Amino acid sequence: MQTLAFLDECGFAAVHVFPYSVREGTVAAKMEEQLPAQVKEERAVRAKAAVKALSERYRQGFVGREVPVLLEHPAGEGLWSGHPPYAFPVYVPAGEGSKNTLCHVRLTEVYRDGLRGEALGAAR
Repeated sequence: MQTLAFLDECGFAAVHVFPYSVREGTVAAKMEEQLPAQVKEERAVRAKAAVKALSERYRQGFVGREVPVLLEHPAGEGLWSGHPPYAFPVYVPAGEGSKNTLCHVRLTEVYRDGLRGEALGAAR
C-alpha cells in the first residue's frame, strides 16, 4: 500500500513494474521473511493497474495542447505514429503526414498507449 500511495503522490508518466526475484549473493536474498511468489505477483498486478491509470491521467493533461511530433511509421488503422518531446507516442491520420516529417499536432484524445491528434501542418 505504501508503494501504491507513493506512485499516486509522484504522478509518474511511466513506471516499469516487475515482481522482485531473489538473486543469489544479494543482501535481500539472505532475508528470512521472503514473500511467496503469488503475493509478489498480486502486488505487481495492482501496481501495474495503478501505473496504467497514472499514465492515462498524465496523457489526459495534454489533450487540447499543440505539440511538434516527428512522424516515424504507419501504425495501422489509417494512422501514422510518431513522438513529441514527451514519453508517449502520438497518432495522426495517415493523410496528414509522412515518414520523418516534423508536424505540428493538436492532441485530441487519449488513444492506445499515447494520444491521438490532428496535424496542423509543418512544425514551426
